[in-house]
Amino acid sequence: MKIVEKYLEGDEIRVCRTLSDHEAKTLLGSDQASQQLLASVYGRWIYCDCCTPTTIKRFTETNTYFLATMSGRANHKNSCPLYRLEQGGAGEGHLPEKVGTRFSFSAYAAEEGNAKQSVVENPTGQVIGRADKLYSLMASLLTDAGTNTISYLEAPTFDTQSRKIRAAAKKYSIGGKSLLEYMYFGFGSIKKAIEKMQSNERLWVGKNKPQSLVIAQVESVKIENGETTVKVKDDWEVTLPADAKVTRLNGAFSLAKGPLMVAMIIADRSTNDAMIYGVTRCFISPIVNTHGFMLVDSDLERTFARVATRVIIEMEGGGRILKPLIPVQVDGKPVLVDFVIQKDKQHIAVEVMGKWDDPLYRARKETMLPLMEKVYDQVMSVCMDTSNSRNDFFEESYQLVKSLLND
Repeated sequence: MKIVEKYLEGDEIRVCRTLSDHEAKTLLGSDQASQQLLASVYGRWIYCDCCTPTTIKRFTETNTYFLATMSGRANHKNSCPLYRLEQGGAGEGHLPEKVGTRFSFSAYAAEEGNAKQSVVENPTGQVIGRADKLYSLMASLLTDAGTNTISYLEAPTFDTQSRKIRAAAKKYSIGGKSLLEYMYFGFGSIKKAIEKMQSNERLWVGKNKPQSLVIAQVESVKIENGETTVKVKDDWEVTLPADAKVTRLNGAFSLAKGPLMVAMIIADRSTNDAMIYGVTRCFISPIVNTHGFMLVDSDLERTFARVATRVIIEMEGGGRILKPLIPVQVDGKPVLVDFVIQKDKQHIAVEVMGKWDDPLYRARKETMLPLMEKVYDQVMSVCMDTSNSRNDFFEESYQLVKSLLND
């Protein structure tokens, strides 16, 4: 294998150097040596005996590198060590979970990857896993948009964040159509979405029926006796259809305490040939504030993110806070940290241990911590002893972030 400069079809291939057998084996490994080698040649391509280039991508949330195939290029031969990349072999090393960019929420469309959903019914909506299709769409879309990051130089506003999401939506599709064309912001846009789908019904063929995504920020959600009522703001409440699938992650947060983000699928709700459009699915998540779309899993995480943001502003730069939404694979296991504090080239994971007194929660975290340490420069924890005192948790979080950014 060779390291080459990036080139266009027909250009002369400029070889930087040839990898030794040991380096080629290291390149395909899943340890720190592999990461160091990939980092050292990042920005160039791997050129194998198949004469097919392979690119190196960087997963910014964990500052890790991975090999990726390139669309439009010839496939690797079966005998090529890089052949596994085309067979879904990206599960080794510290690599992001594969999240597609094509989604459909028609009644007959399969769930993403036909994954079995671990769904638990409770009074505050169905508790779903991160493989849920609507969560997968939002997590991937917001990650690509960079709205899960806050820094001093990139103070979020609703307008800038929504523009970033629109830009990221260009590479996504919903029901076979451009997501950008069928994505809206705010409850007030539901009527507009329905009118457009009605006028374009003839353009949708096959199993993919008209569908749209509406993203909104709301003050609270009340689920009572099977009825979901969304309080958009004072004097504006919306009751969702009784058969709409309302979902949330299994975090400790109050639906009555905003701000919250709701992501809604608008699609056909009828049981006959006549199209009747309305909300068919709704995913609910707490967000840090109304200036942006940083999703968090719990009220405690929201507090930590606000504290970290305050420290970054007080120190006038020098770092940023990132909320990962997509797990990475470490030793074949999915790992997702609560936050990452980035300072210079340091990536420090921070876990908000809100349920440390729970034996099952503690056992799970103790299993995950060694895997996190393989990915991040440091792994820190807060809230082991302060979850019951808001003031103590605030102070502990403040001091931790301040010390990390001061180092």
